[in-house]
Amino acid sequence: AITLTPDGAGHRLALSRALKPVIAALRVQSAAFDVEAPGVELADRAAFDAAEAGWFFEPERKLLWIKLPAADDEVAASISPR
Repeated sequence: AITLTPDGAGHRLALSRALKPVIAALRVQSAAFDVEAPGVELADRAAFDAAEAGWFFEPERKLLWIKLPAADDEVAASISPR
């Protein structure tokens, strides 16, 4: 299951498990946020495509891309405003 729930001032994106890396695209209003998750780093598009986990903001389409790594148990990312 995939859930996006409020978490303090931000949100929590969670997957009950991921048999392979999962990519989520979230529409956001600005790039003024941070993403925290194990193994997830800010990347440009090329680094994001090559990595097992990461995130980047696509300003033209106002999309926040998050790639979470494969995991047998829950894997989650916290998305918070700066």
